[in-house]
Amino acid sequence: MRIYAFVLHGDLDGLSATATVAAALKHAEKDAELRFYFSQPYELDKDLARVDPRAEGIYIVDLAIDADVWPRLSAELGKLVASKRVTWIDHHPSTIERVEELKRIGVEAMLAEAASASTIARSFLDRVPDPAFFEKIITIGEVADRAVSVAREDPLFHYVEVLSLVLGYRVRDEQIRRRILRAWITERVVVPDEVAKAASEAEKVFQDLLREARLRVVYRSEKVVAVDMRDKRVYGFAGMLASIIASEEGRIALILSRVGEAALLTLRAPPGAKGNPSKTAWDVASRYGGSGGGHAGAASFKVPGTYAEKVLAEIVRALETG
Repeated sequence: MRIYAFVLHGDLDGLSATATVAAALKHAEKDAELRFYFSQPYELDKDLARVDPRAEGIYIVDLAIDADVWPRLSAELGKLVASKRVTWIDHHPSTIERVEELKRIGVEAMLAEAASASTIARSFLDRVPDPAFFEKIITIGEVADRAVSVAREDPLFHYVEVLSLVLGYRVRDEQIRRRILRAWITERVVVPDEVAKAASEAEKVFQDLLREARLRVVYRSEKVVAVDMRDKRVYGFAGMLASIIASEEGRIALILSRVGEAALLTLRAPPGAKGNPSKTAWDVASRYGGSGGGHAGAASFKVPGTYAEKVLAEIVRALETG
C-alpha cells in the first residue's frame, strides 16, 4: 500500500484541484492511502516537515512561494526529494518565477500562468473514474478563483456560493475540508449534508460583515475603494467581501483586516479589469516586509501592523497613478 500526501491551500480552488488529482491516483491504485495537510505560503516549510515520512509521493497544490520562507522551504524540499517524488501544482506568479530552481532541486513542477490551480488539474480528467463529475469539481474551483464565470441560475453557481461561505466561515476547520474531499473523491457528492447545514449560519455572518464593509469605506475614487475592517473579525471572508465590493463599485477593492499583530491587505479587481493591480500593490507591500501573493486581479499581502495605514495609502496612490 502506497501513501500519497497532499499539502494544499484550503480554499475552493485548492480543494478542487486536489480532489481531481487524488481521484486519479486512487483510480490507478485502489489501495493507495491519501493524506491531506492544509497550509499557507508562510507556513509551507513547517507543514512539509510534518508530512508522514512513509509517503512515497507529495503533491503541493495551489500554494504560492513566499520569498521570506524560500530559504527554509528550498532546504526542506531538498530533503524530501531524496526519498520521495514531489510534485508542485500551482498558478501563482511567485511560484512560476522559481520554476528553474524547483527543477534543480528535483521537484516536478506543474506550473502554468492560469487563473486557477483547478485549470492545471484538468489534465488529470482522463485518469479519473467519473470525468463528468470531476469536470464539475474543476469548474467549481475555477469559478471560485474567478478563472471562469457561470450564470446565477447555473447549479454550479449555487454550489460555489454554499461551499465558499462555509470554507470562509470555518477558515481553520480542517475536518470539514477533509469531509468535502471525501465527498468528492469517494462519494461523488458536491455538497455533503454537513456543509449544507453549516451554510445558513455562515451566510448570516457573511451578510453582517458585508453590511459593515459597505459602511467602513475609508477611501473612494474612480479607480479604487478601500475598506478598513481591522477591528472586526472577518474570518476567511476578506476575499469574498473584496470581490463583491469590486463588482458593485466597478473599482479595485482593498480590504484591510487584521491577522494577529499583522495586517492583511486583500485586493480584488472588478470583472473585466485590465492591467496587473496585484503587482502594483506587491511592489509597495514588499518594501515594508510584506509577504503573500496572488494573480493579476486577486491577491493578499500580510504586512507589519504598524505600517498598515502607510502601506494602504501608498498602494492607493500607486494604483491611482498606475
